[in-house]
Amino acid sequence: MSENMLNKNLLETIERARRLAVSRRDEALTAEHLVLAMFEDPEAGKHLGALRDPKALAKRLNEWLDENIGRATPYIAANPGRMLVGMDVREALDVAAANAQASGRKSVGTVHALIEILRLERKRAGHRLVDAGGLRPQAGGRQRRRTRR
Repeated sequence: MSENMLNKNLLETIERARRLAVSRRDEALTAEHLVLAMFEDPEAGKHLGALRDPKALAKRLNEWLDENIGRATPYIAANPGRMLVGMDVREALDVAAANAQASGRKSVGTVHALIEILRLERKRAGHRLVDAGGLRPQAGGRQRRRTRR
């Protein structure tokens, strides 16, 4: 994916997520970090604020990070600019960029990235959003059961 497709808000949100991961001394930037950073984003923040209980979501994401993400090695702490980017973040951004290109959009924003995290239900952050906020991702990839006549 080309970083040229990411709009200014999304680049700033990714940087906030990276700073959050560095401050927590986490070993990688995950979708959970990205979603937490999206609360401060003007585009995605209003959508996250519409959840049933956005504070509960933020709390659950932070708790999950505390319990599940390994702490930084000395190398990462010494070189925070070289932080690993999790596959969940890469996949969400890649799919958002591909969808943007297919629909003729020239850039990808934070809302597009949030939608892709939600669509990728098998990803942890998508599950946390669905569970905590009462959202249901679009059934896009699911096939309907065919009935025989």
